[in-house]
Amino acid sequence: MIEKIPVSIYLDAQTIVGNVSLPSGKRLSDLLNSSVMGQPESTMFLELTDVTISHADGTKEQVQTSFINKTTIQLLTTLDENLARGIGAKDGPKRYPYVHKSPVRARMRMPSYEITGNIYCTNGQRTPQVLEEESMFFPLTDARIRVSTGGEWWGVNFVAVNRRQIFSLQCEEIHLGS
Repeated sequence: MIEKIPVSIYLDAQTIVGNVSLPSGKRLSDLLNSSVMGQPESTMFLELTDVTISHADGTKEQVQTSFINKTTIQLLTTLDENLARGIGAKDGPKRYPYVHKSPVRARMRMPSYEITGNIYCTNGQRTPQVLEEESMFFPLTDARIRVSTGGEWWGVNFVAVNRRQIFSLQCEEIHLGS
């Protein structure tokens, strides 16, 4: 079964709203990082349907299908707050392959956006190790975003960040017992 997940994709000069098709039981992060069964490992483009493209000059266009080069994506947010919560999101015992992670509050700057949110580290892992992982995208939760030229912040529960688009990151490491 395939689920249609409504998302907003933020590029340098465009915002694209549409639906991605996600196999049931799979995570959006897996799709972005090309780790979904049946998807070629080197998939460079993300397919969206029922698309609205908002350009920097204020014009909009609607198309049925659009293919977005993943390397150009700075951020991707879900339009439904519960859609991208992942394997461990349900109450009760966590099933394999769930891995417990601790939140670290971070602030980052990208070509067109500033973001604050929670990055998640496994036991003993530090933020620089999260940044150096091979996957292109990593999740932040309880995030706030604004355009880098200033303006109002808006909140999202989930944002996938393209680590290759990050200019700088500052974090507030939390050490137990200090």
